[in-house]
Amino acid sequence: MRFANLGALHLLWLVVLLAIFYFWSFKKRLKTMQHFAATDLIADLTSSLDKRKQRVKIILIISAVFLIVLSFLRPQWGFHWQEVKRKGLDIIIAVDTSKSMLASDVKPNRLERAKLAIKDFTRHLQGDRVGLIAFAGEAF
Repeated sequence: MRFANLGALHLLWLVVLLAIFYFWSFKKRLKTMQHFAATDLIADLTSSLDKRKQRVKIILIISAVFLIVLSFLRPQWGFHWQEVKRKGLDIIIAVDTSKSMLASDVKPNRLERAKLAIKDFTRHLQGDRVGLIAFAGEAF
């Protein structure tokens, strides 16, 4: 595996700083609570808080930031970029799709005849790019 954007490698410090910040804020919150209440009273007051859920939340947040930073690095594997030069024409075909194309003066009708002509035309092209513009009414 290789990384296409090594310039974003310095963003990994964000993950480390975020982990340090969470650890520091946890310690500071604990110390602040100890100033206001006794240790056994803190346990009773915070009994409704699930410490496991808090840890999982912190781990998920740090993991999400890590994965975002990892995506900025643009990991790539099993792919080799090769620029291909093609010689050919760019052909745009405009087809009228209005109700008048359903007239049956040619068999089966004008629209089906146009489709057949386009299929026959594109079958013989090699290396050319073809675009199709369908319009009804005015062509511009």
